[in-house]
Amino acid sequence: MSPTRSRRRYASRLPVEERTEQLLDAALRLIAEGGFGAVSMHAVARHGGVTRPVAYDCFSGRDELLAALITREEARMRRVFAEAACAERSDPRRLPADTLATLLGAVRDAPDTWRLLWVPLDTVPEGPRERLASTRAELTTVIRTGFDAYAAAHGFPPEVDSEVAVHLLRAMVDMAGQRVLLDPVRYPPERMTAALDSVLDVFNPP
Repeated sequence: MSPTRSRRRYASRLPVEERTEQLLDAALRLIAEGGFGAVSMHAVARHGGVTRPVAYDCFSGRDELLAALITREEARMRRVFAEAACAERSDPRRLPADTLATLLGAVRDAPDTWRLLWVPLDTVPEGPRERLASTRAELTTVIRTGFDAYAAAHGFPPEVDSEVAVHLLRAMVDMAGQRVLLDPVRYPPERMTAALDSVLDVFNPP
């Protein structure tokens, strides 16, 4: 009896939408590990577990892939911004802690997405650079809106320099987000939010 010939097993064929998401996930991981310079069609295909022709079936090249990736990740971040900026708060005095908790929870749950918010812009290709800069500016707008509501709730005097205060708060949010990215075990969102609460209690006792 002739020996049975083993059949080569092929990966199941995925719908284009699923394959596209798979490749975008691979590109995002490459950026998290090595920056935008680590992204090439060959590297994305390899990390996505497909051949280059399959990758080129989904994207015409690196530029189109990066544009699609930034579009997806911007949408994810903006959904969090919208949640953080939600006006339906039971107590405006909780705005700083609630806003920080929302943002840091998102950073913890999707670190690769949020690394894009703090990647050095001079390492980002021109197209994605402009869009990431716009997304960063949107976060500042969220902080400004929250500060205005918080200041009104506490009756801050008009001479308070809100422009500088917003920049200081933005620096604090950036620091907290990067701490959660670098060491989420030591700096969980709950610890960062509790620290902010403690500082605010000192300056605004009940």
